[in-house]
Amino acid sequence: MSLHKEAVYVQGLESVSEPTPEFPGFDKAYVSRLKAGGITALHASVAWPLDDFRSTALKLMDWHGRLAAMDGAVPVFKVDDVHEAKRSGKVGVIFGQQDSSCVESDLRFVGALQRLGLRIMTLTYQRRTLAGDGCGERTDCGLSEFGWNLIGEMNTQGLVVDLSHVGRQTALDAIEASGEPVIFSHSNPRGLRDHVRNIDDEQMKALAENGGVMGICSFRIMLRPPHERPTYEDFLDHLDYAVDLIGVDHVGIGIDRVTGVPTREHYQSIKDRYPELRTGLTFEMWSEGTVGAGDPENDIDITKGLVARGYSDAEIGKILGGNWLRVFGEVF
Repeated sequence: MSLHKEAVYVQGLESVSEPTPEFPGFDKAYVSRLKAGGITALHASVAWPLDDFRSTALKLMDWHGRLAAMDGAVPVFKVDDVHEAKRSGKVGVIFGQQDSSCVESDLRFVGALQRLGLRIMTLTYQRRTLAGDGCGERTDCGLSEFGWNLIGEMNTQGLVVDLSHVGRQTALDAIEASGEPVIFSHSNPRGLRDHVRNIDDEQMKALAENGGVMGICSFRIMLRPPHERPTYEDFLDHLDYAVDLIGVDHVGIGIDRVTGVPTREHYQSIKDRYPELRTGLTFEMWSEGTVGAGDPENDIDITKGLVARGYSDAEIGKILGGNWLRVFGEVF
């Protein structure tokens, strides 16, 4: 399909933490699969949530080395790098971290991480951080004073504020605090699926007023109840809901795909680290967690579905990548 092949397709999140022998993750074979799926660039989780500054810095340096040794993938530090990746037939990698624990309590670390290549940072990953409450906390007290100052420093240093996994009030406060567009890199409308990771209409409208973008996520428990198997039609229903509510300029794709072949050992490590996130989620549900079973080669079905639902070529271009590039261009 030429429309999908020619588009600048930016994937809002790939969960590609550091590789292990059992879980190779982002390797040359996976990059080939990304190319086959038409993906121009992706936002990659480069470290574990809750990692401190030193651990995150070391993993960023490891990523630089890994990409330097890989013919098919290049780091992205500015929007021009995405377009160059498209021209050269490579996959651009935008370094992100799904938690602000890496800053510890020192705002100077924001600039240090930016100079190491970090471009996107989430304020919280389910739990409370110094910045505010996550969506998995018992409380929802909003953005802290440190969090307010952190967002100001992220704006100054050119890091995108990501609000997926962030508590409702904390997210609303963060949108108010930010002088730059923010994102929900991988979140769905709560109006269709009442799940702790999805966002409600008020949050979505505030995001649009801020100029930001939400990436529609294909993770199955965010589309349907845990024991139901969703399809691309469910994914597109969530995308339609978002477009109808906040407009096509504020919607993108944020699959939250787990790279490589998940193992039971890897699943157990995730469950041990973040028990509040994985409650009720079996290994079988997680290993087939996303629509299309996490296969990037199937992403063309998203474009086919958008065409079938009457979206124009220009609108599809915005959803596949144009909206992300607008935000990244303003912030980076």
